[in-house]
Amino acid sequence: MKKQKKKTLRKSRRGHFRVAILVETINSYSKTLMRGITQYIKEHGPWDISYEERGPSSPPPFWLEAWRGDGIIVRDMGDAVHHAQGRGIPLVDISDNSAPSVASVHSNYAETSRMAAEHLKERFLPHFAFVGLRGRKFSELRKSSFVKYVKGECHVFEFSQQELSQCWTEKKKPFPQWLLNLPKPCGLMACDDLVGLHVLQSCRTVGLRVPDDLSVVGVDDDEIHCMLASPGLTTVSQNAFQVGYQAALMLHTMMRGEKMPERHLQVSPISVVCRESTDTWAIENALVIKALRIIQREACHGLNVKALARELNVVRRTLERQFQLVLKRTLKDEILQTQLHRAKELLSGTDLTLETISKRAGFCSASYMNTVFIRQLKMTAGEYRKKQQNLWYDK
Repeated sequence: MKKQKKKTLRKSRRGHFRVAILVETINSYSKTLMRGITQYIKEHGPWDISYEERGPSSPPPFWLEAWRGDGIIVRDMGDAVHHAQGRGIPLVDISDNSAPSVASVHSNYAETSRMAAEHLKERFLPHFAFVGLRGRKFSELRKSSFVKYVKGECHVFEFSQQELSQCWTEKKKPFPQWLLNLPKPCGLMACDDLVGLHVLQSCRTVGLRVPDDLSVVGVDDDEIHCMLASPGLTTVSQNAFQVGYQAALMLHTMMRGEKMPERHLQVSPISVVCRESTDTWAIENALVIKALRIIQREACHGLNVKALARELNVVRRTLERQFQLVLKRTLKDEILQTQLHRAKELLSGTDLTLETISKRAGFCSASYMNTVFIRQLKMTAGEYRKKQQNLWYDK
């Protein structure tokens, strides 16, 4: 055993690990996964890579049976997992279908649903719904977490994969009728952006107003799907790059025969990306709605309460009183929370310095931003970044 370990470590120093990457690249999430993997290889390789373009239902490549390598990164491909386990080849699965015995990295589905639920609840929407895919584990996990976080009745509609392309544009189909029967106004989470896109198409078919009747949140921030959506689709942006990067790191650790601090990692999403499909608040005070829209747009660009009252052409005290009465929080707190939200996005999704992030989020300095993080989250901005990126190593 000791001799084998020494041999592996010498091989690691030469950097000639042979790695098979079996990841479909049909959508932007998968392509971003691959960017994370390739970034790790650039930093810590070179590796000898066996890779080919794949689709989500493609069988394992014909060459895998005779392939002799050191490690595999796979996404949702059971035969490849069995092949690796049968030969003792280190393997990391980056799908949600991995067995407990298989090392894995994937998105944190509970946190994704929490973000979607909190975003819709912040709009003061009284009703909630979820649209998902029957039999798909990622959809089931997002559904159960969303139902938990809305803390009330949640209307659910689920399609089979075969039904997905058949139900959107005919008014008499079950799904458009289900949308019409939802209590209004309603906040709806789609299990991913493609389903969210089809929800918006069905709303146009039956004459539902988005976001006034139905506010819709998708998942993945898929550029194509969100660009095709009308109105623009609000979505939870997943940290697919970090999933790929961490998977490559985990595999490298296994191939070197080193102990891993964790065999199952869940990478938190980055943020909610707000677009027109949730640009509403279920409140009747027009002044407060106008204030909220300005805060959303300008909070990170030096906005304060005095400037907000001047832009709305209203007495500051009147604005503060109405805001407090309707939302049960102050204007200053709303501006600060918007700045904090932006800082959290940048900490999770970029490598910018704390000083740069503090400026982009509208804080006067990095030290003040840290003070806010400690007061609100009981951790520094740097600690928040490390926690969100699930880093268990030093870069």
